[in-house]
Amino acid sequence: MWAHSHKRIQLHPDLHVISQMDVEELIYTLVEVIIAISCCLGNMLVILALWTSKGIKQPTFSLIVSLAVADFLVGCVAIPSAVVVDGKLRTSFHACLFISCVVILLTFVSVLCLAAIAVDRFLRVYIPLRGNLRKKPGNNAQNASQHYLRKEKQLAGSLSLVLALFALSWLPLHIMNCIAYFGENNVPLSAFHVGIMLSHANSAVNPIVYAFKIQKIKEGYLKIWRGWILCAAENQGSQANQATDSKSSSNCNIVEAGIR
Repeated sequence: MWAHSHKRIQLHPDLHVISQMDVEELIYTLVEVIIAISCCLGNMLVILALWTSKGIKQPTFSLIVSLAVADFLVGCVAIPSAVVVDGKLRTSFHACLFISCVVILLTFVSVLCLAAIAVDRFLRVYIPLRGNLRKKPGNNAQNASQHYLRKEKQLAGSLSLVLALFALSWLPLHIMNCIAYFGENNVPLSAFHVGIMLSHANSAVNPIVYAFKIQKIKEGYLKIWRGWILCAAENQGSQANQATDSKSSSNCNIVEAGIR
């Protein structure tokens, strides 16, 4: 009896650790699902906003659309793949390697889009600014160029915030990878989960940054929202009219029946 109770006391901490790990993995999976849904919905809204406002024809906004497509793929492909690679499903070595390469490829596409945006801002702000400083002030062309540079610098500041958030979101995960690879102490699994979720959350945060910082995308959001409300109101109105027509026709049938 005592031996049996002693064994139960020894097994209890192990069971507690296992249950705690299960809870952490469940929370991690649920948060990843929420981030994936936010990535897909938010970046799809960005694409629709620029498509409806014809802003996709401008080079800078076409690059933003490319970044939104990459972030959308992070939500619908990279995040589910990361959950699979993390050990939720058993896969073969080659399948695991292929999924890991897809995740890295989508991350690399986001980096290339951000690099292209940085080069675009440099070409559209710094070079015109140097040419503008050489001109004599006071003419209409000078005022127009100053207005152009003011708008481009404002857009550059907004996109610089996107670049800074990308760096801050991915930096903790890379630091932990370096510590785990070169250091002696192992990084806790929960810390890795937080770093992975933070890096994935960056793709869901970008549409919010666009809404507050870029006027054209904000106007596109409002246009989609108003169109959705208008369609909902029209659908309710048509349903009410159909109900009224059916009610009036039934009343007419009752009156005709009474007359007969």
